[in-house]
Amino acid sequence: MLQVAVLSLSGMLLFGCAPQQTAPDPGKVAVTVTTTKASFYPHELGLQWEYLLTDDRLDAPTYRLSVEGGTLFGDQATTRFLLTGRGTQREYFRTYDDTGVYLHGMTVPGAKITLVPALREYPGTNDWKVGVTWSGKTQITLFDDKEVRERLNVDYKYTVLEQRTVTLNTSNRTYQVWVINRQMMGAKDILPESKEFYFVPYIGEVLTPDGFVIKSTTAGR
Repeated sequence: MLQVAVLSLSGMLLFGCAPQQTAPDPGKVAVTVTTTKASFYPHELGLQWEYLLTDDRLDAPTYRLSVEGGTLFGDQATTRFLLTGRGTQREYFRTYDDTGVYLHGMTVPGAKITLVPALREYPGTNDWKVGVTWSGKTQITLFDDKEVRERLNVDYKYTVLEQRTVTLNTSNRTYQVWVINRQMMGAKDILPESKEFYFVPYIGEVLTPDGFVIKSTTAGR
């Protein structure tokens, strides 16, 4: 089960299918969330991203990732992301500070995964340049019904390779992207040892380590 659950980690910033929408009842109490402008690492409440897989048709159902706001993950105050679509339901829990972005864990139906210490996904906003690296160690623990099912010790390293201009037909947009290589050592049976992905400030990942390609987003507007 750890293999299925940990593979969910490698997407890191993504995905979901749009739920069915119903017209609001004007006679009922309603709370409307105002989405603020996205920050360098977008994590503001209400932001959404939609993605397709690299081998999808353009009219295939999308995956949707949405920012659900602040919540506790254990004792840690975090920002919760919800991923849905094609039967998928995952929650990701992150924190943000001057040194970067940190993934503390995630949940899938029937299981919880923690990363201790939290995995550093991105550096500080002022640290971006070609050749910059960041690395660390984390222990991935799978809990099933509150019991520890398995543990995995992982060494990771990220390297910024270059900036390039790419055009994606999924969104009909051209982006100036940072190309990043991610290496995961000690988990080759369940996580790819080396993957490249594209990041755009104020928008997020337009190509993810799992090969999801952005179709649309409310970030960067």
